[in-house]
Amino acid sequence: MSIQASRASHAAASTVHPPRTAPLPRLRADLLLVVVPPQPVNPKPFLAGLTGKPILVRLKWGMEYKGYLVSTDNYMNLQLANTEEYQDGESVGSLGEVFIRCNNVLHVRAAEE
Repeated sequence: MSIQASRASHAAASTVHPPRTAPLPRLRADLLLVVVPPQPVNPKPFLAGLTGKPILVRLKWGMEYKGYLVSTDNYMNLQLANTEEYQDGESVGSLGEVFIRCNNVLHVRAAEE
């Protein structure tokens, strides 16, 4: 047996075939779901629009802070007033005025009054 023939038979023997799966069901046109990705938001105008309003800030570590946004700076640090701390959805206390450094923030959203 030649080297080329040996390589060819070895390649054929070691070919990996994907597992067989059931065919996908046909989709009905009236049930078609279109997924639209969220549009990116420019953060500076977003935060400027929230100034003076209640916001909810979630930190990378899981804690949440709800308070009134007093101000932001060019680094997007946040200053909140009348702030309450939440862990696992439960209020753990009132903190008053708080300064949150930007690198700790996971996300910011408007909160209900």
